[in-house]
Amino acid sequence: MNVVSKLSRIAGAVALGGLLFLASADTAQARPAGGEGKPHRGNPAEHLSERLQLSSDQQNQIKAIFDKRFAAHKAEREAREARMTPEQKAQREARHKERMAQREKGERPTGPRTKDGKGPDDAQRAAFRQKMVAERTALDNEIKAVLTPEQQAEFEKMKSERKERRGQRGGERSRG
Repeated sequence: MNVVSKLSRIAGAVALGGLLFLASADTAQARPAGGEGKPHRGNPAEHLSERLQLSSDQQNQIKAIFDKRFAAHKAEREAREARMTPEQKAQREARHKERMAQREKGERPTGPRTKDGKGPDDAQRAAFRQKMVAERTALDNEIKAVLTPEQQAEFEKMKSERKERRGQRGGERSRG
């Protein structure tokens, strides 16, 4: 598998992760007001609606933002899938099974670049990370444009809480 294919595959996975980052990935640990209850899981638009007390018009706008992002990421994923050879698909499936087995054993899954040294170089990863940060910032800005000043303040608080939780888990993960 060439580096461009790997980078495209990784880009799509991280892009989808970036989409879910805001409300389902990292805010999955968020607690309802008062600190009680279970962590949030599920639809990020619903989570924002509950946490920010959005009006129905705001709910529709936020849902449209997430739907647009999801559709774009789905199209990228499908395009990447169409470019893959059967051998590449088999390799991807084997890596997936291996990572799932590692998780079941309680081990931290390893990615292809940490396992066999093949994958994007540091410059490619840095460029990709920069792209993901830009996408996350754009998503945040789209969401903030729908919110009132009070809701924007709560939204920023949510982001700070997420960042703090990430720090408690050990911060950035090593990428190889």
